[in-house]
Order: sequence, then C-alpha cells, then structure tokens
Amino acid sequence: MGQVNRRSAGEINLFSSRVLRFLILTFIALLPVQLETTKALGFRVAPADAILAAVAILLVGTQGPSVLLRDLRKRPAVIGAAILALWFCFTLPVTARALGRITSYALINKILGLGCLILVLATFSTLINSRELVSWASRWYVCFGSVWNALGLLAWVIYAVGRIHTPFVFGPGRLSGLLIDPNAYGGFLVTIFLMQLGTLQLAWRPWARWGGVWNSLLLLVGIFLTISRSAAVALCAGGLLLWLEYQGREKRVVRLLLLIGMVTAILIWVQPLWQLRSCSLGAPEVTEESAEAMARIQNLSQRFSVMLAALKAFTRSPLWGIGLGVFPHLEGSGGLIIHNTFLWLLTETGVIGFLIFGFVMVAIWLAYRKAKVLGDSEIAGLASVVIAWLGLMLGIEASYQRHFWFLCALIVSLGVPYCTARQ
Repeated sequence: MGQVNRRSAGEINLFSSRVLRFLILTFIALLPVQLETTKALGFRVAPADAILAAVAILLVGTQGPSVLLRDLRKRPAVIGAAILALWFCFTLPVTARALGRITSYALINKILGLGCLILVLATFSTLINSRELVSWASRWYVCFGSVWNALGLLAWVIYAVGRIHTPFVFGPGRLSGLLIDPNAYGGFLVTIFLMQLGTLQLAWRPWARWGGVWNSLLLLVGIFLTISRSAAVALCAGGLLLWLEYQGREKRVVRLLLLIGMVTAILIWVQPLWQLRSCSLGAPEVTEESAEAMARIQNLSQRFSVMLAALKAFTRSPLWGIGLGVFPHLEGSGGLIIHNTFLWLLTETGVIGFLIFGFVMVAIWLAYRKAKVLGDSEIAGLASVVIAWLGLMLGIEASYQRHFWFLCALIVSLGVPYCTARQ
C-alpha cells in the first residue's frame, strides 16, 4: 500500500511541472483543430499530435518504460485498443488480396491514426491519476471548448451578415470550427455542453452558475448551427444518460437545459425541410441554401444505400472482414466511406474487430462504474460523453475523434486502483 501511495505522489509531482502543465493545456486547447492537408499528404494534420508526442516522451523519460508498461496492464481499455490496432494490421493481407495493394489510407489514416489515439488514451490515463487532476483537466477542456464555440459563433455572424467566409463555417452557413467537418465539430460541442452541465453544481457563486447556464445555451446554438444530424443523435443519447445519472444540486436547471437540448436536436433534423420550404416560397430560382437543403435531404437516402451495400459486403466475409479501406472501392459504394462506425467495423474488420472495439467501450464503461460516486455530477458528465460518442458513431465514422479518446482517458484513470480520492 505504501508503494501505491508513493507511486501516486510521484506522478502528481511530475504533473506539477510548469512545462508539462503548459504542454497539457496546449494539447487540450488544440484538440478541435485540424489542418486541411488532405490533397498534399492524404490526411489531415492535427497540431495536437505534436504536443502529444512531447508529453509522451517526457512521461516515458521520467517514469521509465518498464514502470509504465506495468501500470498499463491495469487499464483493460488500453490493452483492448492495442489489440484492436494489432487486428487492423492482421487485416492488411485481406486488403492486399482485394485491391492488389495496401492503400496509404489504410496504413496512415486507419492504423497510424489509431496508434495516435491509443497514445492519447495511454498517456493521459497514466499522467492524470487523481480526482483533482481529472477535475482540473475537465474544467480546462470546457473552458477552451467554450472559447472555440464563441469564436465559431462570431464567425457565423460575420458570414450571415457580410457573407465573409472563414475556416469556421462550412459551405452555406454550417458551423465546422477548425475541425473542418461539421459533424465532427458538432460532436465536439456536444461534449462541451454535457460536461458544462456536469460542472454546474461546482460553481459556488451565483454569477458562476448563471455564467454556466448561459454558456450552455450558447453551446446549444453552436450545435444547432452545425446542422449535424449525427451530433443531434449524440446529444440525445448523452443527454438521456445525464438525465438519469445526474444527482447534483442543480438538478432542475440541468434537466431544463437537457430538455432544451432535445428540442435543439429535433430542430436540427427538421431544419433542412423548413429551409427548403421557405426558399421555395420566397423565390422560384434555386439558391445556394435551397440546393444545400435538397442535398441534405437526398443525402439520407444515399446513406441508407451505402449501408445496405456495406451489409451485403459484410456477408461475404463476416468473420475477418473485407479489409481496411476496401469498401469505397467496391461496386455499389459510390466511392464513399460507410458513415456508421459500427457497420464500418463489421464490414472492413469483421465480427472480430467489432467485438474487440466493443471490449474497449465496455472497459471504459466499467471504469466509470468503478469510479462512480453518488452526487458527483462531473463524473456523470464524463460518462454521458461516452454514450454521446456511441450515438455520434451511428451517423459518421467517429472512432477517430481525439477529444473523445482524451475524455475516455480521464474515465479510465478514475478506474485505476491507485487513483487518489478527491480531498
């Protein structure tokens, strides 16, 4: 027991380093930032990955690889994620047999990308090893995310008033932040909203509580302006869990905000219909807005067609899958990826890959159940984020979102036996 306490104290002292604290804050701040380098490199560059590498090197150099590997054995989610990456590698021969080559998309976007996400999970679940540090990281995550939302709303107003395009706005008026994809950005804002609700009871001063309420409403405006159906599903899924799990003092306020969130989710789904109707009544010619609304309505039928094609491909090789990156090359796919994480895993990595990923999700959930404390709304907010992530996966391939893996790392760290209790 003495060794456990000394181990925890040593890690907290490491975290108190000004350099390391600055690096972690920078990493959190850069989580919703990607650079559009697809044409040049074949993938989007995330500046946060450079910070992650620096933090991981510092952690390994200070603690030692043998100590870290021993500690990682206490984290089933990390082990499961590593096994998933290994299974992805095993599917490469299937990819080569189907396409005659192994694509850079499979190697870089899927395998190397998953490696970066595993590093996020392993690094921060090891480094942030106390209830106090989890709270510290969570609050900064909400703070930085709220700033990004405010900047996005300002950019949207500039676009709506002056038709001035900025990287924060995608196409005709959909917020995308610096994540480029409105669906991914909508999922990010959902995490900020749910965690903001989880911290409302921690605001002891009335002005801080009201500030949290108004910030929650601004986040819902941002979520709505993404017009992301996937984010709407995530909002409903995570909001439902938080409704059931929240036991804090501000329960009535939180539930009222969750109800407003549910209304926001409904409005996102019906918004294209309203937009198309208003455009058709106002002007007979096709406008940019009406064309976008029509495209989004037609997009639903296209998504279902792609999913049916994916199910058909899955039946060809249900156990092993058809190979990473193979589906867009199949007839009937239209060159599109499968906009559903679960169906993508089943189709390209088979039942085995799907079950391994399921093991990771279950391990994260069990870590939450182990750390759950009645009335601790902050932990409930983190758990609702995981459920929101699963909801987001129904509409896009959302398993490669860095911010979700970071928040899961906080949950995993809470489930480790030597994580010190909040004082």
